[in-house]
Amino acid sequence: MEEKQLRYQKMLFALTLVNTIIMVLILVMLAGALMFILPRVEEIYSSAMISLRNLEETSNALRNADIEGLVANMNNLTDLAVGDLTELKEKIDSIDFQALNDSIQQFTAVISPLSRFFSGR
Repeated sequence: MEEKQLRYQKMLFALTLVNTIIMVLILVMLAGALMFILPRVEEIYSSAMISLRNLEETSNALRNADIEGLVANMNNLTDLAVGDLTELKEKIDSIDFQALNDSIQQFTAVISPLSRFFSGR
């Protein structure tokens, strides 16, 4: 009976030793993985915090923005542009294109003899 107990204890010792070695290997692998992953997690966390700060600054800037004043300024600029375009249209409409065309033809009639004289024809 003692021989069986001794053999059982030796087998139990061997299994405990194997179990301990496996646990140590798992612990070493976990430590290595943490050493590799932890800097990446810190980098991601840092980037996320920077993004959150930027988002907070942007939302504060939008909250403090004078949207009504901006819209009013845009309306004023649009009104000014419409007024200027109306004036421009009136000035263009006041041009006598027939008289302009007649003047161009008369100018051409005066210049063409000079042009022939200087070109030698």
